[in-house]
Amino acid sequence: MRTDSTFLSEQAIGAAREGVKKDFGAEFLPSAANEYKTKVKNAQEAHESIRPAGETFRHPKDIAADLNPTELKLYELIWKRTLASQMLSAKLKNTRVLLSNGIGIFAASGRVVEFAGYMAVYMEGSDEEESGEDRVLPQMKEGDVLSCVSLKPQGH
Repeated sequence: MRTDSTFLSEQAIGAAREGVKKDFGAEFLPSAANEYKTKVKNAQEAHESIRPAGETFRHPKDIAADLNPTELKLYELIWKRTLASQMLSAKLKNTRVLLSNGIGIFAASGRVVEFAGYMAVYMEGSDEEESGEDRVLPQMKEGDVLSCVSLKPQGH
């Protein structure tokens, strides 16, 4: 197995697709398996990418008792990325929301998730702070009453 490879065996693809179907539902699967071409020069495609072992991929919660916290974190990352590689793309809509509180008008820009796709299991950089158009906004409609959790003034 290699870190620079995007190749998964048919067995691994089958296990990933079965895991997606079991944990997230068939609506998250494309009709045919996703296959990726490597972007890394000199990558050896004869070797599989790093992935969970076995004919079926065990959910991290099912093996948590057998691993220390660091091992579990690593396994969970590998499991999530492997399953995400076989899921449909997410559908996001760029959105700008104007909020009024009677004193002023506030704006928020970001994206609204219309279909989670692979983001249901794994979102790249999800532990990094989002800003601007990268921010994921909750679903909302005109007239919704919102609570202010925090307010940070920013210049234009």
